[in-house]
Amino acid sequence: MVKSREYDFWSQVAASALMGQKIRISKKDLEGRLISSPGKSGLFVRSLGKISGQDADWRSPVESSRRGVHVVDFPDRFEVHADRFDPAKMPLEHLVFDYGPVVLKTVLISMIGRYLFSRTRKR
Repeated sequence: MVKSREYDFWSQVAASALMGQKIRISKKDLEGRLISSPGKSGLFVRSLGKISGQDADWRSPVESSRRGVHVVDFPDRFEVHADRFDPAKMPLEHLVFDYGPVVLKTVLISMIGRYLFSRTRKR
């Protein structure tokens, strides 16, 4: 199997993310050339992610591990991080530990809203 430049580039990015780095990559290199999509590397597949203005999300599972690498594809940049739990392998754990703050805020807002709504209905 011949590895492509895209494969080499994105595998290095994934390795850095797995070492704990949060990475931000401009979509254009120093010469103004576009950086290829993670999907072209063969390592990443399209995925879903928290909506935050991105064009797409890409994920790469880590073989023999519960972890995964997540690329958030914005119009001008890629942001890359490693999830403690790959959502394809361990969705509940991913939801609680990697996505937890979002879930917690949603639950708290929902509970406060229900409480306030129930108080206004009793009047």
